[in-house]
Amino acid sequence: MKRFSSHNFVRIILSGLFLILGIATGAAQVTTPTDWQQIPIPQLKPFHPPEPKRIEFPNGMVVFLQEDHELPLIDGMARIHGGSR
Repeated sequence: MKRFSSHNFVRIILSGLFLILGIATGAAQVTTPTDWQQIPIPQLKPFHPPEPKRIEFPNGMVVFLQEDHELPLIDGMARIHGGSR
């Protein structure tokens, strides 16, 4: 059984990488559009935002609650009017 030296092993790995890079760059050059108007635009997914839930507290404060389970974030905002106007 013939053993590979480390020099031959590195040469084989580098040859494979150059072959893969050559194929990838050649394919990218063939399919790259030359004009920006030739770039295909995919259809957008339909957007249906959920309706916020309206909660009114006994003191008159109104809260709109809208859940979004896409990201684990909590965000809040409060507008409190003060004064006679």
